[in-house]
Amino acid sequence: MRTTILVALAAAALAQTPRLEFEAASIKPAAAYVYVPRGGPGSADPTHVSYRSMSMKNLLMAAYDLSIGRITGLAWIDSERYDVAASLAPGATKEQLAIMLQNLLADRFHLVVHRETRDMPLFEISLRKNGTLGSGLKPYVEGKPAAMQTSLSAPPPGGVMASLTPGRREVFARKQTMLNLVTLLSAEFGRPVIDKTGLTGDYDYVLEYLTQGPAASIGAQAPAAPDVLETPSLQSAVQDQLGLRLESKRGPIEVLVVDRGEKTPTAN
Repeated sequence: MRTTILVALAAAALAQTPRLEFEAASIKPAAAYVYVPRGGPGSADPTHVSYRSMSMKNLLMAAYDLSIGRITGLAWIDSERYDVAASLAPGATKEQLAIMLQNLLADRFHLVVHRETRDMPLFEISLRKNGTLGSGLKPYVEGKPAAMQTSLSAPPPGGVMASLTPGRREVFARKQTMLNLVTLLSAEFGRPVIDKTGLTGDYDYVLEYLTQGPAASIGAQAPAAPDVLETPSLQSAVQDQLGLRLESKRGPIEVLVVDRGEKTPTAN
């Protein structure tokens, strides 16, 4: 009898747990392509977040802490872009922010998603055998930007600066986790990148590499500049500049599938 009562009390307490939601939120079609997430727990503005010109897939990446290659479903989750602005209570954690964003997307877009495991091509990223990092990847130090060899201006902590010329891309990132890095690599390779480095801190990095896909084809329309000819592939850049190892494999990956949803969000 006592066990039954305790279980009933626990179920009642769970049912009374308030649903995590933003204090206020607005969503509207993006006015320009800028792709800038800002604010939130751990930033200089912890009670406000904004996601500008984000596709639904980008928003789901933030909400479910997944790289781009692990989200699939309806075609419009790649094409449509949105500006999202929201406020949250002081003291909210990153984990709570993610749940709030999940709930917001479910409410405003009537999204229905599920998780499943699929066998697919992937990359595993790990430390080289000697365990040393490359000169392009340095531990982040508060208030002291790492001395990096780059033509780009230093972004603010948590930010990324990038330049794109025909056939070549340069990225300067500050205070980035390995999740941030594998998300970038997943987008560039078009397949999941699984982190096996064991690195848990924040890092500054510079990465310079040949672009793939449309950006690379643009450069092919005219004679390549000398600096482009000397630019390494992305896989070589990760190894030589960051001191990390990439292995192409195939294996089971948990993915998030968008089953249903509306392209136009409900009114704010």
